Amino acid sequence: MPKLRKEILLNRFPLKHMFDAAATAKIVLKGDIYEQRPLSFAKRLDCVKFYFDAAGVERLHAMLPRTGSHWSELGIALSINLANGGDGEYRFIDDLYVPTDGIHLRRLDWRVPMGRTEEMYRTRLGEDTVGTHHYYHSRHPYFRIRSGRLKKMRIAILTRSIVTSLAARYLKHARDPDDLGIIREGEDVMNWDWFLTQSIEFYNSWGDVLQWHPNCRLYRYEEMLQDPVGGHKDLLDFWGFDVPEECIAEAFSRITPEEMKKRIPEVQRDRNYRVATPIDDPKRWMPDHRLHPIVDRINRELVHDFGYSYSYDTDYNLDQL
Repeated sequence: MPKLRKEILLNRFPLKHMFDAAATAKIVLKGDIYEQRPLSFAKRLDCVKFYFDAAGVERLHAMLPRTGSHWSELGIALSINLANGGDGEYRFIDDLYVPTDGIHLRRLDWRVPMGRTEEMYRTRLGEDTVGTHHYYHSRHPYFRIRSGRLKKMRIAILTRSIVTSLAARYLKHARDPDDLGIIREGEDVMNWDWFLTQSIEFYNSWGDVLQWHPNCRLYRYEEMLQDPVGGHKDLLDFWGFDVPEECIAEAFSRITPEEMKKRIPEVQRDRNYRVATPIDDPKRWMPDHRLHPIVDRINRELVHDFGYSYSYDTDYNLDQL
């Protein structure tokens, strides 16, 4: 029987339901406690209704940052668009790749019934960047998501080796903004311990959910990258989308690193973390004194490893980030 760590206990009755009820009550009594904006009583009731019905959308993509989610979700959007007769194109706006028919995901949180999601996208990316709502996504462990519809949803969990995803986060934080080939060093560049805690919570929580949820499926980034058409065909079928394989193949042919780079204005290409930059010596910024404590904590605290192996001498392919 797996160890019952707090992130597993918090998934279950009665703790999950108690925290959900407390969060819902705060919204009703205090309004928008997150952004401190006025919220009418009618909107507060909309938030309660949203907790129970999720606005009728019952698909969820759960993933941590730096697990290939931006690439995967762009491919999903273009595949559906092509299957519906669209142009399957996208633009680069404010460090994001945005499908020409708009963004189709929403974060599964209180911003949806408040209208904050659409406001956020339109303010940051422009008026025409909000598309039809296909699914939710979340970077939270199961126990932190406040929705009474979770057990009814079709949930796709996207994972990656924790060590590799942490290294990818470090590269995002540590690249010199004036020369992305330079990696800034020092322990203050990124809070490694915090991101590792977040990763362990996420994997233990969702690993537990996979044991009992009737409609929950695991997708590993490494396998999706190796077979993007087959992997995403399975995911789209799981979510109930009728998308031919040829549409998926065409979509992912348009989001190779070379094709994605073409969408970035030339003056920004050498200074944008979305463009992969080869690293000459990855061991320099993932030395033993950093790697070994990470592996030790993972092996001590991780209950659900999703099939990944963690040891000092594992080949994490860090030079391919």
